[in-house]
Amino acid sequence: MKIIRLSITLILVVNCLSIFGQTYMNINSISVSPVNPVTTDVVQLTTSGYLSSTNISVSSANFTIAGTNIYVNFVLAVGGMGLPVTVPYNQTFTLGQLAAGTYHVFIQGQWVQDSALPAQHFFTVTQSSTGQCTADYDYYYQIDSIMPLSFINIHFFDVSVSPSSAITSWNWNFGDGQTSTLQNPVHTFSSLVASYNVCLTIVTSSGCTNTYCQNIPTGNLPDCFADFSYSYISTITVFNVDFTDLSSGTPTGWLWDFGDSTTSVLQNPGHIYQTAGTYTVCLTIYNDSSCTNTYCQDITVSSQLPTCDASFSFQLDTTSILPMNAYEYYYTDLSVSNSTISSWTWNFGDGNTSSSQNPSHIYYTLNMEPYIVCLAITTSNGCSDNFCDTLFPGNNSVFCDAQFSFYLDTLVNCINCFQFTDQSISSGSITAWLWDFGDGQTDTIQNPSHSYNSSGSYTICLTITTSENCTSSVCASLVIPNPCILSITAVVSGVTTTGGSDGDIYIIVNDGISPYMFIWNTGATTQNLINIPAGNYSVTITDNQGCMVTGSMLVNGPSQYITQNINIASGWSIISTFIAPPQPDIEDVFALVINHIIIVKDGSGNIFWLQYTINTIGNIVLGKGYQVKTNASFVLSVTGAPAVPENTPVIINNGWSIIGYLRQNQAMIASMLSGIINNVVIVKNGSGLVYWPFFNLNNMIYMNPGEGYQINVTGATILTYPAN
Repeated sequence: MKIIRLSITLILVVNCLSIFGQTYMNINSISVSPVNPVTTDVVQLTTSGYLSSTNISVSSANFTIAGTNIYVNFVLAVGGMGLPVTVPYNQTFTLGQLAAGTYHVFIQGQWVQDSALPAQHFFTVTQSSTGQCTADYDYYYQIDSIMPLSFINIHFFDVSVSPSSAITSWNWNFGDGQTSTLQNPVHTFSSLVASYNVCLTIVTSSGCTNTYCQNIPTGNLPDCFADFSYSYISTITVFNVDFTDLSSGTPTGWLWDFGDSTTSVLQNPGHIYQTAGTYTVCLTIYNDSSCTNTYCQDITVSSQLPTCDASFSFQLDTTSILPMNAYEYYYTDLSVSNSTISSWTWNFGDGNTSSSQNPSHIYYTLNMEPYIVCLAITTSNGCSDNFCDTLFPGNNSVFCDAQFSFYLDTLVNCINCFQFTDQSISSGSITAWLWDFGDGQTDTIQNPSHSYNSSGSYTICLTITTSENCTSSVCASLVIPNPCILSITAVVSGVTTTGGSDGDIYIIVNDGISPYMFIWNTGATTQNLINIPAGNYSVTITDNQGCMVTGSMLVNGPSQYITQNINIASGWSIISTFIAPPQPDIEDVFALVINHIIIVKDGSGNIFWLQYTINTIGNIVLGKGYQVKTNASFVLSVTGAPAVPENTPVIINNGWSIIGYLRQNQAMIASMLSGIINNVVIVKNGSGLVYWPFFNLNNMIYMNPGEGYQINVTGATILTYPAN
């Protein structure tokens, strides 16, 4: 039930009657205002006239009409139950907290002889069309090496919810006298104070307002803090991001959430995003002192190549009065990038530097020696570049220097379209530009675009002419790669001892353009895997032009193959296998019983539906479970290399998943899941049995080979089964 706070003004319109020489007061109407008040939760009021009613007098107020004191009693009732309120005439009073419902206001005009004509007014409190809104926020600490020891920065993230209207304002009260109206502010607190009560108030476009407060600890902080950086190395069609852990407190465990429903437990993972966009990436760390901390930041990956090109011009100041042999120059940044330039670092060649975008600098020189001036830039997506030029202080002669930059334009609907930008500098104005694109085509505009029809190497040249008849030319090379032709050859050596880890996989990359990026299903980023246990392995390889290829390999154990027989009942079942078959495609796994299979689903929404030739599951994966619907009971036989459970981690995403059982023997479920028990909400098998730790409910008792399990967890986690 929604609770609201309401203020109402009651205005009495009074007529006086004369009966047998006595004067009475009759209340003709009662008005309720304001009509649409804005309160903690917005409500609206409706009025429906007044009627005669029995009075229940609660308190009195008096006023004077025509010199005669008339006493008026007021009653506010809810369904006949009076609420004790005192209402001065024609003034605003607060009813306090009211739930939605119909309210009656009884007002009695009373003369001294206790005769009266009562009146009643109805008003209804309803939930208005402004909808609901709920303020909420998250926060994390940032340990900054340049902050004084007695202060700490805290980042706040708005996570408020307003289903029916947009949030238009955020008002933060940090509890230390400071405020902010940013959506996601950063605030510096004193770490000498134990905590601050931080409140966020939101207002929506429909007028809904809500406040959320919580105490934020600032003293006795944890001894570990998560932090990371990333570098964006994407090409045209592939979005590769490398993450680097910068956490403090000697973490021993890492859990990355990449914001696209995928996770990693590596310290410094690489990740490939399938589509361009903005993702919230979170890193949670753990250490041996049971400290845990989480840090999140938004990253943006773009289909546009991350490019940047540093450049600048300079101009001698001839108007200022300076000492002899002193020359002041003004520098203008001409750098270009397809992302925001975040820093500029100037080196003026005389030992002085600047971090301004467009600085000025005074040189003191006697012999007109040259200075090498350099500018280094860095962009928000990690691109960096530098540019240097030679300056002769005091030399104001005619000069011109042709320069340009270019980048692949992915915002236009054409293939191999490049945008060229003139960055030439000169002492006079530039009057002509001549571009030669290296494919027989030319242009004479200042900043042209050009499309190449085929792959190859091209030399682009720009020639400029100035009003002072100065001419300069510059050329640069452009390589447009061939279409993707990439394949791999894998040389696999099996494990020689039971439970051993002496298997090897050597990868040979055919074609493509080096260097190559390797990402294995184990999280490894090396080209080859050495000294590995038996099991299924897959690797995704990306070359320097963004071409990708994925390959799967099986490292056999010493026992070579064994067979697992799985009993499947008619109707729906949840199954899994501890076998890695040599032909892992799900259609091959069910080949001998394919006539009995109606549909197969995994926990990620993929399906195998033979009737409609749909197969988005592809290869079965050790550690995953599958829901199977059949038209008969049968035994499924799976032959291949058995999993080594202690060496085959099962990654479980936040929320619902379907997992498999990798051991060859029955075992108690409480024991098998003990390592992740703090994450487990509930587990169900295909027979309706459950394991529900919070309620101490366990009628499942055992996990069995061949069975799969629906599991709900809080937070992504990794399950590792003990050895057989």
